[in-house]
Formats: sequence, C-alpha cells, structure tokens
Amino acid sequence: MKMDIILRAKEFAKKKHGDIKRKYTPEPYYSHPFAVAARLKAFDKYKNNDAVLAAAYLHDILEDTLTTYEELLEKFNTKIADLVQELTSNKEYYNDTNEDMEPSKPSAKAQYLTDKINNMSKDARIIKLADREHNVSQIADAPNTFIKRYTKETQYILEHLHFEPNKEEQDLINSIWEKIRPFLTQ
Repeated sequence: MKMDIILRAKEFAKKKHGDIKRKYTPEPYYSHPFAVAARLKAFDKYKNNDAVLAAAYLHDILEDTLTTYEELLEKFNTKIADLVQELTSNKEYYNDTNEDMEPSKPSAKAQYLTDKINNMSKDARIIKLADREHNVSQIADAPNTFIKRYTKETQYILEHLHFEPNKEEQDLINSIWEKIRPFLTQ
C-alpha cells in the first residue's frame, strides 16, 4: 500500500533537513515546517488540502537542502512540486547592503519578498504567511540586530501587501502584526 502523501512529505522533510538546527534555537530545523503545516491544519479550509499541507512540510526543501525540483516531482506530484518551487526564494535577486533597514529605503530582500508574496497563488501565499508567522513567533531569542532587521523587513512586507486577503490570510496577517509589534518599538 502506498504511503499517505502527508506522511511521505513529513518523513521526506525530516530526512532532508537532517540534523540541522533552527537558527537561534536548539530545535531541529524540521520542527519549523512541521509547525507551519500544523498552523494550516487549524484552518477548516486547509485541514484536508493534501497539496497545501504537503507543500507546507516541504516549503524550505529546495532553498535549504540539495533537493531538486525534479526529485520533488518524482516523489510527490506536479502540484506539490510547483507550490514548493513557488515558495522558494531566489537569493540572486537580493544581495542586501541595507542591513539596518532605513525606513526610507527598504532592503532588497524586503522588496523582493513583498513582490513575491503579492504575486503568489493563494495556496502558496497561505503557506508563506504561516511560515512568516512561525518565524516571528520564535524571534525573541535571536540577537537584537537580527530582531531589528527581521521585524522591519516583516513590517515593510505587511505594509505593502496589495491583495485582498481571505479570512485565513487575514488571521495570519493579524497574528504576525501582533507578534512583531513589541519589537518595533524597541
């Protein structure tokens, strides 16, 4: 019997991320995509959406491991592989020289991510928002310079979204604001 696609995605993500730890925490890296998928499962709209949930488990796999798009196609399906590819950032588009995020000049990364999110499919966008929400929920233990840069980057993204959010997207956006607000006043 063929293994459930969600279970396969979980196991594949865990294997590919291996023993890598999350930045600024002792947690294994795979705990992050697992948390992103769990957040999406909490929404009735996504709890049975296998493609979205599998892509949530796999969302960092092309960016952070040696996994290829072709490997995802072979192991999963076109919908999942395409979602993961859509979620993958191309770091060639941003080489940040504005690390301090002057309010008048957003970083290249903030601009790139804002444009990317504004142009994503709804399925990719909900994963990206859950990804950002989880990242900001764990920011308190990071160095102050990282906190400042990441929260300003997130603020820029949220202030420049040009789509009409559905209920689930709005819930995530509100949660992200709530999580970064204390750091924006520091």
